[in-house]
Amino acid sequence: MKNERGITTSSVIIYVIVVLVVLATLATISTYFHKQIETAIFKEKSAKNFTTFMSYFAQDIQEEGNGITNDNIKNQETAKIKFTNGNQYNYSLENKSIYKNNVKIADDVEYCSFTIDTNIPNKKSITLNFISENFNKNITFYIKEK
Repeated sequence: MKNERGITTSSVIIYVIVVLVVLATLATISTYFHKQIETAIFKEKSAKNFTTFMSYFAQDIQEEGNGITNDNIKNQETAKIKFTNGNQYNYSLENKSIYKNNVKIADDVEYCSFTIDTNIPNKKSITLNFISENFNKNITFYIKEK
């Protein structure tokens, strides 16, 4: 009898199983990669909001001779801080945005508060609590009084 070399049923089954394992592995890696990219994009947007806000806020903190006025508000719905140079920062829980002088500078902010401490001699401290998505920052700034 002649020796025939063909594809047997068992070899087809093995090939199909190997292909399915490879496809399942690629699908798992692809799903994981997609989730990580999505998470990074959300963190980047939150960090961008914080950076934009801080670029404006730091200018007012570091401005020579600038101070904090006494008409600041802090409650559950809004937070407001006003500087002696006239710049005012408002956080509105209703639309989750931060405004500088009625111009929106950050959005999708879950929580923002300004806590002012005047118990330090010749200084005032401002503690900023900023929460946006998975991004959370709590920073204290010091302003020298005249």
